Amino acid sequence: MNNSPKISVILPFLIRNNDDNEEKLLKDEGTNNLMISIDSIIEQTFKEWELIIIDDGSNNETLNELLSKRYHTEHRIKFIINKENKGIVKSLNDAILNHCSPTSKYIARMDADDISHPTRLQSQLQYLQSNDSIDILGCPIKMFNNNKLVEIVNRNNNNNNNNNNNNNNNNNNNNNNNNNNNNNNNNNNNNNNNNNNNNNNNNNNNNNNNNNNNNSNNNNNKNNSNKNNIKELINIINNEESFKFIQFPDKDILMWSMFFNCCIVHPSVIFKRSIFSEKDHCYEDSNQFPFIEDYVFWLKSLVLKGLNISNIQSSTPLLYLRKHNNSISFKNIEKQKVSTVNASCYYLNLLFKRFNIDSQIIETSLISMKDVTKFFQLTTSSLSLSFNNNNKTNDDELSIELFDVAFKYLELIEQSCIKQQPNYLNSIKDATNEKMGELVSLCLSKYPNHEKSTLLWEKWLSRNPTSQLLSLLSNLKPSTPTTLNNSNNSDISILNLISGNLTSSTSKSNNNNNNNNNKFKENGIRIICFSKDRAFQLKEFLRTFFKYLKNGDDFGKEKFEIIVDVLFTYSNEKFKNSYQLVINSFPQVVFTKEDNFTDQLITLVQKTNKYKYIMFSVDDILFYNDFNLREYCQSLNNEPLALGFYMKLNKNIKYCHTCNEDITVPLNSNTIINNNNCGENNSNYFKYLKWNRNDNDCKRDWNYPWDLCSTIYRCNDVDSIINGIIKYYGIRNGINHPNRFEFNGNRPIIQKQIYQNKPYCLCLSENYSPMSVVTINRVQDVYNNPIYDQSLSLDDLDQLLHSNKSLDDEKYRENSKSLNFKSVHIGDLFIS
Repeated sequence: MNNSPKISVILPFLIRNNDDNEEKLLKDEGTNNLMISIDSIIEQTFKEWELIIIDDGSNNETLNELLSKRYHTEHRIKFIINKENKGIVKSLNDAILNHCSPTSKYIARMDADDISHPTRLQSQLQYLQSNDSIDILGCPIKMFNNNKLVEIVNRNNNNNNNNNNNNNNNNNNNNNNNNNNNNNNNNNNNNNNNNNNNNNNNNNNNNNNNNNNNNSNNNNNKNNSNKNNIKELINIINNEESFKFIQFPDKDILMWSMFFNCCIVHPSVIFKRSIFSEKDHCYEDSNQFPFIEDYVFWLKSLVLKGLNISNIQSSTPLLYLRKHNNSISFKNIEKQKVSTVNASCYYLNLLFKRFNIDSQIIETSLISMKDVTKFFQLTTSSLSLSFNNNNKTNDDELSIELFDVAFKYLELIEQSCIKQQPNYLNSIKDATNEKMGELVSLCLSKYPNHEKSTLLWEKWLSRNPTSQLLSLLSNLKPSTPTTLNNSNNSDISILNLISGNLTSSTSKSNNNNNNNNNKFKENGIRIICFSKDRAFQLKEFLRTFFKYLKNGDDFGKEKFEIIVDVLFTYSNEKFKNSYQLVINSFPQVVFTKEDNFTDQLITLVQKTNKYKYIMFSVDDILFYNDFNLREYCQSLNNEPLALGFYMKLNKNIKYCHTCNEDITVPLNSNTIINNNNCGENNSNYFKYLKWNRNDNDCKRDWNYPWDLCSTIYRCNDVDSIINGIIKYYGIRNGINHPNRFEFNGNRPIIQKQIYQNKPYCLCLSENYSPMSVVTINRVQDVYNNPIYDQSLSLDDLDQLLHSNKSLDDEKYRENSKSLNFKSVHIGDLFIS
């Protein structure tokens, strides 16, 4: 029994089923979903929890007995039974204030029809412990349709039954032989029994022990059955493409986003318990905002209490949200929409008043704050659809004045959020720019020739929006036919209309620096390394990079240039001097202090890059074997259907550390010999491995096409992928951070939205790589990636730098060639 839980999980339920037959209750959908939800908490990898289950007035003794009997051995579960329905607000407040263990530092929510990923609590706890300023934390979810899930499960069960029937038919052929053998065995047993009469007492004792062991085995079997059931359901949901994965914004723009839509899911949340120490900061049961107690709590926490709220950024959903017609949300969706608008306006007004912002000066007699809020809560896609189908749009509802007032409201929301959260100024401005860009482009779609449309466009441009926002406009089409000089193109974008630059001069430009077509580029590669707070590891990256780099100037006659850029930042001024030491040590490297990652990335990749190839890297990479970038680029040049050359991979990579999962080298991979760039006197032809990432056995690292761990790409492919990221995920969540840049680049590729014309990947054909990612710490707070147990703090790393210590690359080399490194990410720490 766990007497000192760290997390109290609160799970309220109400099942309106008066059936007193236990067998029928087990078949009830609501009961079954509840038990799956409970089992998903029991199967958490983090074990120091308690589960508080609240029956909020189901009034079914058979149901309570069924649950008590099923979970009687699980002492971490508390059952609270309300004799009458109190509602979710009172039930939650009662559990928080009166029933949580005194040792619990955190409170997590769970709903009766959802499923928690086994690592949910562990991931959320680790994030909170690493980010002490966060008070409330959500996580990514995947929504699944209950009917569709049931259909898939039933289909799988039918297939399994058919297989079992076939096995039974095969087994029947052996029954006669088995019966004869059993008869012979029985005769032998009778003879043996006569010899064992004196041992009855011992046998009885042994039988008792065996019974106890059997009981334990039964419990283990039950636990394994629950675990397998949860695992099977999660696998089905993850593999079903029609179920929607949703990643919500993190702390940088969560407050800003909250005024447009609720962007944290209630059952996904974990709280610091300390935020409930004030009696007045609990859930509110208000007639003013019915059916949205969670949304009101978030707004109240942000605006009145100044709490910090975030969402874990992860490629893995940590909560699976069941959608069905019997849910409270589904039944009250229209009332929730009205309440959401009212609550957003109410708390936005409170925020405006706090900073003496008068919102009434921009309201008109026809357009109120509620009108604008309703407008904001429509998605861009739905607005675009409406604008391009005139029969679906009411001009009075979507007037030009509404666009004008909405633009001004965005300015006020930006102003107030920056005053409330000045540390997130750049992120809030970027988010506002993107929202304004969507607003302006839609306004131009609806009113292409209106004077106010032009004024809004000019006003938006005066804010200096990034080039990615312009590319968003290039994807939006006007709703009315347009005539352009010398053009019969029916797919003209709004950006083309406004800029009026559809001329042949653009396509004939000789400005190589702004044209990412490889045929205009020089033969060479630009290395771009990202670093934060880890000057020591950056020094080791650069030191070993230049130590093991073999340029290959003796091969062929064509010049091949290599330049290295470092884009670095630090969260504490004490690391500034450390970075200066690194800068002084590597005069051949171009160092840039990060102030706007998006703009600086675009400058490095598109505006100032003159080489054919680009390699992205991060500071915790360590090189320990010779490598030849010229050869790798030549291999990529020889393979037009290959997307990248992955220096991190080799034939020995059979474990994915980030997912804690065994993986296999693709079975259909081929070894290719490249002798195009070898000199006359060189007999050691370069060999590389080639595989199709779309093959079924290509998992995790073998199907992670967009990667910042020293992967080489053609610069025109990089350009296209960046545009794809912006198209699908926007500027705000697209490329404003190295980890988002990588993560969001993989999503559209793996989901087959872009770049299916280059399915092949290349890597070294040896059993070792030239480098590994030394994962001994984590500095980024965007994704909750795992690290190895042997970790160093940032201060530890800094001390190593100032003590003139180094990572022992020779030791890493020895281990790599003895086949000890089976993962891209390693936790080995060798200091010299």
